[in-house]
Amino acid sequence: KVNGTDPRKMIGYRTDIDGLPIKEETGLPYRSEHEGNMHACGHDVHMSIALGLLTHFAEHPIKDDLLFIFQPAEEGPGGAKPMLESEIMQAWKPDMIIALHIAPEYPVGTIATKEGLLFANTSELFIDLKGKGGHAAFPHLAND
Repeated sequence: KVNGTDPRKMIGYRTDIDGLPIKEETGLPYRSEHEGNMHACGHDVHMSIALGLLTHFAEHPIKDDLLFIFQPAEEGPGGAKPMLESEIMQAWKPDMIIALHIAPEYPVGTIATKEGLLFANTSELFIDLKGKGGHAAFPHLAND
């Protein structure tokens, strides 16, 4: 947490720190040291940005308090839900949480945003359908 100069709220900044279960075959000197895992989705960039912001605001605090959140398991299991339900997050309760995700489809220097939910959401939905099957040639014989 970075204490603000005259805090009225706490702003959370969240970054992801998990690697993905993918065998890294880049051969690069900064490749993962953990066989079978790599940061394949920009998480290393996200972490670098968060550490840079943390360093900046530690040296130049703003009015409100800042809480830097290093979220494990963004990709699973559970995404943000286990983090939000954790004792630590229940104790801190930021007024809002912001984050970013790199987007290589945009030109360098471009920022894309929108109000409300922006990031992808991984959810599972299971539906069991029961009834009489049908065929497009005989729609009048199927359940509607």
